[in-house]
Amino acid sequence: MIFDNILNIYTTTPINQIPENERGVRYIELTAEQIERYNNWVSNIGGSIPNTWVLTGEGVDYNTILAEKQLREAKSSKLSELQANYQSKLNEGYSYGGFTFNLDENTKGNIGDWISLNTISGGTITDYYITDSSNNQRHFTAAQFAEFGVGFGTVYATLKSTFSNKRNALNNSTTIEELNSINITDFNVKE
Repeated sequence: MIFDNILNIYTTTPINQIPENERGVRYIELTAEQIERYNNWVSNIGGSIPNTWVLTGEGVDYNTILAEKQLREAKSSKLSELQANYQSKLNEGYSYGGFTFNLDENTKGNIGDWISLNTISGGTITDYYITDSSNNQRHFTAAQFAEFGVGFGTVYATLKSTFSNKRNALNNSTTIEELNSINITDFNVKE
């Protein structure tokens, strides 16, 4: 058995090579296989090594490995939260003229289709229709459509850009402190 509650230090260094004043309650000389099994056990229970334990062996700093694992897990959790917050913002939709429109590629595509059609027709279209989130067609004059399109595009682009920037910041963080300093709820979108 490589784990018991009375051990303070695990090491591959033979006990007779450790100065007496640096010895803990008890030492066990571990093989690389035993260290790997212990690390797998810790990983499987999702636990962590108490701060009073020092893991060493074969030139590997296990405390660093543990910190890196905790950072990876924290990043994964934060990225999931960020994705959920982003999706929640998209689900709120875009409000215009008392109606809410889906903030999605479909609505964006419909706006683009109307713009293309108007361009092809030489700018003669005066009535536009976009489906709102209640699945009802809403009528826009040319001026309303221009205002709607700019507002929708600004909000949609801001959300996507903010999400991308925050995701990159999370992926590039190197410490838990840096990771926790990233605000994943504020998307700075003003309609």
